Amino acid sequence: MNALNVYPVPDGDTGTNMLHTVRSALKHARAAEPTLAAVSAAAAHGALMGARGNSGVILSQVIRGLKEAFAGIETAGVAELRRAAELARKYAY
Repeated sequence: MNALNVYPVPDGDTGTNMLHTVRSALKHARAAEPTLAAVSAAAAHGALMGARGNSGVILSQVIRGLKEAFAGIETAGVAELRRAAELARKYAY
């Protein structure tokens, strides 16, 4: 992943930045109430707060898409996952 470059700065730390972002998301998600909405909201918050570099911020917006799609529901099926993917694309862009 570090061989990838995220515009505008080709600095070689894309994978490292994404790893730190995911670690922060997981830390927050593990501390959340064990519901789909709470875990996804905590993960999105943790990802944004722990985002590093452009790649981390972009990844945090992908996780934000999950949070938005899973808000207020108890289970997720194909339709909810599709909505999450659509929102992830929208927010990351």
